Amino acid sequence: MKVGYQDAGSWTIPRSIKGQKRAMAWLWAQFCVSKTVSLKKFLVGGTPVRRSTVFSKHLDPVKYKWGGLIDFYRSPEEKKWTDTGPNVPHYPALSAVWWPNIAKTINGRITPKQAMDNIAAAQDALMDKMRLARFSPRLNAKQSEAHWLQQPGSPKPFRKRPKPVTIAYDDLIRQWK
Repeated sequence: MKVGYQDAGSWTIPRSIKGQKRAMAWLWAQFCVSKTVSLKKFLVGGTPVRRSTVFSKHLDPVKYKWGGLIDFYRSPEEKKWTDTGPNVPHYPALSAVWWPNIAKTINGRITPKQAMDNIAAAQDALMDKMRLARFSPRLNAKQSEAHWLQQPGSPKPFRKRPKPVTIAYDDLIRQWK
């Protein structure tokens, strides 16, 4: 079972961009992720896009400034995280559903489960209406939670867990090394 999720972003050049504008967009994307620019981009923006950046000897003496991010990406633990997979269809519309629910959860007005149920229902409704030129969402038939929990590879059903304990930062760094 994966232990976390990260959205590392992506590049999209719409098909409607043609000719010189398309060539310029492609060159700009290549420039932004090029080896010569990637390290500087990370130092300024904090988002590594290349393995060479993560493993750069330049970061060794200053990696502590990123609170364990470099050690994490260099460790085998990184393989246990799930990336975004295929791009999210109509990210702006779908992400607008997340934040109000997350805010209500943080403020204690709804439980995390209620927030996730609200988000799932709202996103299903949005995706059901989406008619994209390519990769329009195709939704599964609605099924009960019990149905999905019985499928191979499904998440484990809810279970009472002990109170979470914070792991000391130094212990995490030792595990990642």
